[in-house]
Amino acid sequence: MANPTGSNIFKSWSINGTYDIQNSKTTSDAEITLVVNSNITATASFTQAAPYQVAYDVKNSVNKISMYATDRQGIYVSAKAIDIDTTFTIFDSSTKKYAYSEGKGAYWITSENPTPSILNWANNYADANKVINKYKVGKYVIFDSVNQFITLSDTAEYNPKLTLYVKPGTVSSDESKGTDNSKYASSSVAKGLTATTDSPCNTYSVSDGDNITITTKMSEKYKKLGYYVAAYCVNGVNYNASLSAEADTYQANISVSTDMAVKNSIEVTPIYYNKTIEANGDYINSMLMLMKLSNHGVIRFLLTHTAIQLKMV
Repeated sequence: MANPTGSNIFKSWSINGTYDIQNSKTTSDAEITLVVNSNITATASFTQAAPYQVAYDVKNSVNKISMYATDRQGIYVSAKAIDIDTTFTIFDSSTKKYAYSEGKGAYWITSENPTPSILNWANNYADANKVINKYKVGKYVIFDSVNQFITLSDTAEYNPKLTLYVKPGTVSSDESKGTDNSKYASSSVAKGLTATTDSPCNTYSVSDGDNITITTKMSEKYKKLGYYVAAYCVNGVNYNASLSAEADTYQANISVSTDMAVKNSIEVTPIYYNKTIEANGDYINSMLMLMKLSNHGVIRFLLTHTAIQLKMV
């Protein structure tokens, strides 16, 4: 068992040799029981406690779990996992305040809703809008003090799963207020990955540093109208697209990272250009031609860089 001194807290064990850890514990637990098959060397690592703690309910009282800083600035992780169905929040020991999270009532942290934002800080634990671990296992608490959100992790290392949203285009529920060009593609996917859901778009769970190939297959109708994928917008940054070996399909390779993510989420949206307009260089005549090709005759202007692109609806 590792016993820290002063303001230090236990971080992990480093063990050399052949061994098994009993009772479903890991090297992140301060007290472990080993079954050894040879001589081993076990070294405990300690770190300075952070100004943040995990405050949680225990039979109408509030307990706290220490947190420590990770190698990423402003990111803190709990010294031990929080149990399933545990209600908790973040306590700032420097201000003596508790994190007030988004949501009406306690926010359920799940794989579909993994990163609640912190809206403000309350003076008392009872006044804070808290969160609940609704995964089926205990999880370590990750607090991003820079971007002010909470998430959960399987391990005490900061290597969070990122949610990748691959959209077929921009979508608006009300076309009078926004443009919907999602019909330009028959599919838009992360190649080789299995989507966790396809509503409202293909969604994937990926890790920091993964190299992802995004592919978009044009629909027959909009391909004939001259549309193609020129690039992909990835959380506000454009990546040029190229023609794939697959027919009528465009692609781009993207290395995903926590640095590009917003609340551990990354959104990929195709940027469509029109070959007919580009070839003619005459946007008025191109407009009339596309109107004749359209089944509806309603045209919406899209400003793309310096060229006026046309969308048929």
